[in-house]
Amino acid sequence: MLCTDLAEREQEMRTYTPSIGRVTLNGIVINWATNNNVDLIELARNRDAIDTALIEACPTVRDNVMSYLDIPSIASAIIGLPE
Repeated sequence: MLCTDLAEREQEMRTYTPSIGRVTLNGIVINWATNNNVDLIELARNRDAIDTALIEACPTVRDNVMSYLDIPSIASAIIGLPE
């Protein structure tokens, strides 16, 4: 589901500035987590799990989003979650 959500918004993130794209990314991740009963505190403790899941499920989408937003990982762009 997260792959689908990211893929649907890829074009948006590509055309926005990286800063605005990161806000979009955060909204997508938080909505996905909330809709799928993901414990946000646990996610904050292990935010690399997002990258791991995306590498397995949709590596191209992950790579595209990282390229568009100029970030080294999805986890590194998640606001408010310690790296």
